[in-house]
Amino acid sequence: MLKAFTITHHGHEGVGSGSTVVVATSERIALHMIKVHFDTKPEGYRQYHRIDMLEIEPHEDSHLGNEAVDTTTAGVKLEYRFSEDGPPCGEIVYFGFPVEEIAAELDSLQAKKYDGRGVSCVRTLIFFLRREEFDSARAVARNESDKIRSHEDIVAVLKRIGFWYELDFSSWSEA
Repeated sequence: MLKAFTITHHGHEGVGSGSTVVVATSERIALHMIKVHFDTKPEGYRQYHRIDMLEIEPHEDSHLGNEAVDTTTAGVKLEYRFSEDGPPCGEIVYFGFPVEEIAAELDSLQAKKYDGRGVSCVRTLIFFLRREEFDSARAVARNESDKIRSHEDIVAVLKRIGFWYELDFSSWSEA
């Protein structure tokens, strides 16, 4: 059974530090996958010194636990680079999905809405996806969620790629 893991890596003097979401059958396999992922990148050696220095935890228990992750296929899904003054998840520097296929799927879904007029905020999201500006695309999904949430097929795609954020209101106690 595939599970999502969040692996935090600390580069030398903070260079390349961040978190990566990996889907694998076990922690050991996830660590192997992240090592292979880093080793294929020209600057990947800056992201970890030794494999035993990586911090791994179940995705749902991590600081990225609210990020939806598709666990139907194994692999490196998203990589975030920490910024010094930015949010705890940082900027997306790796997107483990076929960008053009996702963009085309979203485009065909949105084009069918509102008698063929489509959903303008989803077109904006697609624009940023195709430019590989993943943080901007994710921001559109979150900022326009009130308009997007009524389109379940579009939400399903955004959940699959980790761009849909849902609050668990059941965990809130009544005041």
